Amino acid sequence: MTPTQLIAATGCNTANAERFAGPLAQAMETAQITTPLRMAHWLSQWAHETAAFAYMTEIYDGSSYENRKSLGNTQPGDGRKFRGRGLPMLTGRDNYREFGAWLKLKCAMDVDLLEHPEIVATNPAIACLAAAWYWSSRGINRFADKDDCLAVSIAINGKGKDGLPNHFEERKTLLARAKRAFLIA
Repeated sequence: MTPTQLIAATGCNTANAERFAGPLAQAMETAQITTPLRMAHWLSQWAHETAAFAYMTEIYDGSSYENRKSLGNTQPGDGRKFRGRGLPMLTGRDNYREFGAWLKLKCAMDVDLLEHPEIVATNPAIACLAAAWYWSSRGINRFADKDDCLAVSIAINGKGKDGLPNHFEERKTLLARAKRAFLIA
């Protein structure tokens, strides 16, 4: 993944392309993003989640996640402490714990994300590896291989009240752009 390819596929600015191209390439290898179709789905989803790699921390303060046992937020302050970060906007104590264990096992990186969750937002390699973990742990390649933007988007963001993922039209537009960049008809 070169900065030029990243700009063409996502529309991100040059500074973000230079900052993220290398870590994205490494994370794609880890998540077995090995075909142009997988690359297009991968990049379009993360471009949407991060506003073209401009935001690595959720804009909201995370207070709405307070006491959400489904996320593992059981201690006071967990909502804010474990708000969305990285490419997948990793959210909740449980996800940070599971991702940290995966980093240690899969990447030989011993990072205490429960003590220092901000690292997911401040370290581009870890931000991208969070996406690799999320994508792999949910088996999203099987949806990308079928070119199923809806299934990929639901796996990333769930369903809204209308049954569609948030901002589904934008996700489709970004996917079309990424496909053009990788010469996928």
